[in-house]
Amino acid sequence: MWKVIAKFFLEKMWPEILKLLVKYGKELAELIFSKAFEFINKWFSDLGKEKAKQAEEAYSNADRSSDLDEKKKYEEEAEFYKREAESYARKMEDLERQFNEFKQSVQKDIENKTKSLKAKELFETKKEDFTFNSSKNIFLLEDSSNK
Repeated sequence: MWKVIAKFFLEKMWPEILKLLVKYGKELAELIFSKAFEFINKWFSDLGKEKAKQAEEAYSNADRSSDLDEKKKYEEEAEFYKREAESYARKMEDLERQFNEFKQSVQKDIENKTKSLKAKELFETKKEDFTFNSSKNIFLLEDSSNK
């Protein structure tokens, strides 16, 4: 009886479980990446806003100043902060592109490694015992705990 159940599991259930694991892994990666990108985007946005605010303050100081040298100094400072704010926006666009490429690469790795999982590698089967081998790395990555 045990052999019939094990055979049914390996032939019928395992392929469906792999589909579930692929979907779950990809959705989990999507969640992690979206949260990480949201954090990074906010950080860059806040930096850009701070530089834009500094530029406005420097422009305001330039407008209020009657000394030509001081006015020029504030205008140069304002232009510097304005360029920095614009630079953060460009860097964020580039980072978003790179981040999306990296996310797609990770999701493809998850899919490929999950599809290649073998039930026999993850489960220990004894006469009437069927347990998950939690000591095994699911993605079969190199074990770095000994390094």
